[in-house]
Amino acid sequence: ALTKIDDLFNKIMEVGYADFPSNESVLGTSYPFEFESVVKDIEKLKASLPPELEGGIEFIKGRDFYQQNKFDIALDYYRKCLSLWQGLSDISPLKIAILQFNLGLSYYRLWQKKNQQNNDNLTEAKSYLEACINIFKAENREDLVAKFINCLVEILRSLEEWENLENLANESLRLNKSILSEYSLILETE
Repeated sequence: ALTKIDDLFNKIMEVGYADFPSNESVLGTSYPFEFESVVKDIEKLKASLPPELEGGIEFIKGRDFYQQNKFDIALDYYRKCLSLWQGLSDISPLKIAILQFNLGLSYYRLWQKKNQQNNDNLTEAKSYLEACINIFKAENREDLVAKFINCLVEILRSLEEWENLENLANESLRLNKSILSEYSLILETE
């Protein structure tokens, strides 16, 4: 089960903000039935799961609700995942960053869905996305910063934080130029 969850996180890191791959597309077409069966079996046994696995299950449930545009419910699952994973030494910081991204994205979509009326949701989105980007930076993953930064750009624009937006846009340009340079060097050597 953890391998499947890792596959999902790896796919999200691969595509970045540009796409939201469905759980089914990564975990397989039989995923919803298998997943539901496993969850019911665990509940019947009243078994306790390791926090990493339980958090992963909460994350997957959150993504399912996100895809149904039920952002409030998705946020509940993501927050439960975060509470299970915080402080665990064996959780990859990159997983935490992706979880933070999903939290931020859900708050952003909730703000959009509610006709952009509650800036508290937008402020929450900004906070989680900044945390995501900061983790990627701390892990020296500029490639991931470049893939996920555009969501934060959209939020800063919506908040009309022009100075922060300008700084972030310049950083985004620098990162994308750097990545393009790396790709061109790779292509030249082939």
